[in-house]
This record gives sequence, C-alpha cells and structure tokens, in this order.
Amino acid sequence: KLKPYKDRTPKIGDVIFYLPQGKDKSIIHRVIRITKSGIKTRGDNNSCEDDYFLHLNDIKGQVVTAMCGSNTRQIKGGFGGRLIGSYLHKRKLLFRLFYKIIRPAYQIVLRNKFIANLAAPLFNPSIIHFQFRNNNNFVILLGKKIIGRYDRESRNWRIHPFFRLFVNKEQLKKIA
Repeated sequence: KLKPYKDRTPKIGDVIFYLPQGKDKSIIHRVIRITKSGIKTRGDNNSCEDDYFLHLNDIKGQVVTAMCGSNTRQIKGGFGGRLIGSYLHKRKLLFRLFYKIIRPAYQIVLRNKFIANLAAPLFNPSIIHFQFRNNNNFVILLGKKIIGRYDRESRNWRIHPFFRLFVNKEQLKKIA
C-alpha cells in the first residue's frame, strides 16, 4: 500500500516506490540520504547505494504496508526505518565477512560427501512435487523450512548454502 507524498517530503529511512528518470521499471528502495543534489536510496538487500539521485517528481509514494503471503506487514519509515535499514545492511556485511573466512573450510567439507551421506538420513529432508502454472516444481523441506528448490531453467538444484552439507545432490539428480 502506498501513501502519496502530497505535502510531505521523504525522510531518511522511508521505503519509497519510484520511477527513476530514464528508466522504464519502477523500484522500491529505502531512502538513505537526502542532499541538495537529490535523494539517495539503497535496497535493503543491496550492499551499495543506487548510483543516481532522485527528485520529488520521481517518487510515487511511501510504502506503508506490504503483503507477505496472506499477512499484511507494516513497513517502518523515518527513524524506525532508518534503524531497520542500517541493521539489514550491517547484517549483510557481517555475513559476507563470515562467509569469506569460513568458505575454504566449508568447500573442503562440501567436497567430502561423507557428511552429506551421513547427515541426510538424520535430518531427513523431504522433496515436495507440485504443479504451478502448468509446470512441475520441486522444493526440499527440512521440517517446515524450504531449504532448496529445483531451477528448471538451469536444470540445477538451488540449495541454501548451510544446508548443502546435509543434502546428497547425487540423489537429487535422479528426481528432477
């Protein structure tokens, strides 16, 4: 749900819906800086800010609620949104740093299929097959959590990095 900026101006931390000049695709990002040159934004999942400045006429409105499945979620703006955006950005940077440090050991363990062969029966991931838009779809569940899915275009399984240790990809090749 959008709330137009009639007599208000965006604040740092607001999540805005906009159409940048010279682009044909609308974007939803968080305001991270307001300068004399314009408004700078960054997506919550991006590590870099956008390389252009926005102006008030580019902005269609503030995102105040979003649908997540059948649930409606409030989207914080202003100071609360600023804290959330900062937290998400720092969390992503820490994860990248952690992953760079642990990746060599992780790759060695991943290549050694012993752990996958040992862990798969213990964790007992389930493979669910369903039809959606006349296509066969496959997901891997561990309990109620989706830990992977089959990508039809690349003909590969996309498995969350942590859970690759517990899934035997050789067995998955026989399914899809």
